Amino acid sequence: MENRSTSASVSTRAAHRSRAMRISYLTAIGLALLVLIVNAVLPWPTGGGAYSGMGMMMMMPLLLMALFTAGMICMTIVAMVAHLNGLRGLQVLGVSLFSLALTLAAMLLGAN
Repeated sequence: MENRSTSASVSTRAAHRSRAMRISYLTAIGLALLVLIVNAVLPWPTGGGAYSGMGMMMMMPLLLMALFTAGMICMTIVAMVAHLNGLRGLQVLGVSLFSLALTLAAMLLGAN
């Protein structure tokens, strides 16, 4: 009798973990889409004229800081959602890194 309850408990935990991973991945995709839409709507600074390269190089640190900040905010939100849904350790890290990669890709795609 104990084997049945143990196997049922293990399958219930696996189903809960699968649901939590699905929620975390959907959160990451939703945040990346939000970043993509915001970057597609907002204008990015573009240089023009003889000194356009110098102007872009002056803006580059600000753009990189915006990229880093957006990635960290989205990564933190996804990690919090994953942790609240019961994921631990490497699963939270994996979902968070997936979110970071999606956010960075969305930010660069929205810039063009």
